[in-house]
Amino acid sequence: MGTQATVTVYNEDDRPICLIYILFDGYLSGVGKQLQEFLKVRRYVNGIPVGATNVYNGMTDLAAQLVWYLKKGESGNVYLVPLEEELGCTDYEYEIRFVDGNAHLRELTQKVVLYPEVKIE
Repeated sequence: MGTQATVTVYNEDDRPICLIYILFDGYLSGVGKQLQEFLKVRRYVNGIPVGATNVYNGMTDLAAQLVWYLKKGESGNVYLVPLEEELGCTDYEYEIRFVDGNAHLRELTQKVVLYPEVKIE
């Protein structure tokens, strides 16, 4: 079995909108680093300007982009599961919340708050 993780994305009103279940590489230098790389190059917009790149039009758009990014066009490993699902076997839990006008990442297992500009070695 791999190092399993969940990623919960919350909307601007701090309500969960999706739960992503990842079977492999859920540790900080795996999925944690991928999440940071994904977030650090994107910015929040309210309405997409013509020609804009690396933006998300609200947290639901961010969640959809994140699933696409993590899947990498491949089957397996990354799954959407019901929010109320009791997985219980995950090694790492991450949250992405809207704080101060932007998305921020929090890794719950070790109670460490990670922001997009922090590097994980």
